[in-house]
This record gives sequence, structure tokens and C-alpha cells, in this order.
Amino acid sequence: MIDGKINIIAYFTVSNKALNPRDEISKNVRKHLDGLGNKRGSTFVVYLIGQLGKNDTYRSEIDGNELVARAIATIKEAYEIVGGRCILIECQNRVRLLFFVMLSTSQE
Repeated sequence: MIDGKINIIAYFTVSNKALNPRDEISKNVRKHLDGLGNKRGSTFVVYLIGQLGKNDTYRSEIDGNELVARAIATIKEAYEIVGGRCILIECQNRVRLLFFVMLSTSQE
């Protein structure tokens, strides 16, 4: 709150997404991702961080690492209630950045 007004300094969106891994992914990698060793063509659900954004007016108030950490903290709250296995962060195709955070192996 600045000057008695609520200001949005940053935001993120979290949802679920069904993944259909490519057939080229090995059984070992597939088992690591879904935890069940399902057959090729099977689908599993991940948490999706779909958008991350900062208000340029308040850019010094929060950095990208803190924003991602807050999104992951929110997902961990959901994980404690409903479970889950992976977090997917989708980025624009030109960046080609895609990574998973394995919730079941986090050490905090």
C-alpha cells in the first residue's frame, strides 16, 4: 500500500495443465515425471505458471526471482492439499525455456 492506495507491483497466474509427452521420451524419463511409469501416450497433470509480470512503476520493489518464488510458494500450498508432482513454466517460443521443479524432491 502506497499513499493509502493498493498498488499491484507484480502478478502471476497458476493453473493446471494436462501434458501429453512426446513418444520419443524414454520410459525412465516418463516415470520420473509422472511418478507412475505410465505407457507412451498417457497424459498427466502439472501445475502451470502461465504468466509472470511486473509493474514498471514499481520495478525495484520485487525482482523476477522473488516473483517466481512467490508463485512456487502458492503452488506448494495447493500441493499440501491436493498433491501434485511438477511445475511447468511456459515461456514464449523464441526463448525456448521450459523447466520442471519436482515438488516431491524439494528440500525446504
